[in-house]
Amino acid sequence: MFKVLFVCLGNICRSPLAEALFVQRIKSQELQADYAADSCGLIDFHKGNLADPRTRQTALKFGIDILHRSRQITQKDFEVFDEILVMDYSVYTQVMAMKPACFDGSRIKCLRTFDPISPGNTVPDPYYQDQAVFEEVHHILDRCIANYLLMIR
Repeated sequence: MFKVLFVCLGNICRSPLAEALFVQRIKSQELQADYAADSCGLIDFHKGNLADPRTRQTALKFGIDILHRSRQITQKDFEVFDEILVMDYSVYTQVMAMKPACFDGSRIKCLRTFDPISPGNTVPDPYYQDQAVFEEVHHILDRCIANYLLMIR
């Protein structure tokens, strides 16, 4: 089974939504036996909390119920996951700095590089934005994950 970890700063906006979208896609394609996902954040400020209400509201609008509780990345994650997909370059540099020497750095990638419309390093953080930005982030993540799954299958 190929395991993917999505990482953002606090694990309450972008990464839990990315995880939920990934899980939704693998279920709809009947790939649960082949792929699994989780998400986490760099900081533990929101540890144990549900995703931001605006993230959950956006997800529900598109038929996804997010039940994930925030957690912080650990060294064990580098042993468990085959690939780590981060939400922006700042998170990327911090995850790269944390990785053990035996973990191949090419397995850490910016998710937005898989965006077929506007590739780059950053999925915008909607935390200090209005609801419209949460929906924009949903669309970005959805197309990145769709393209990512096409590439890894």
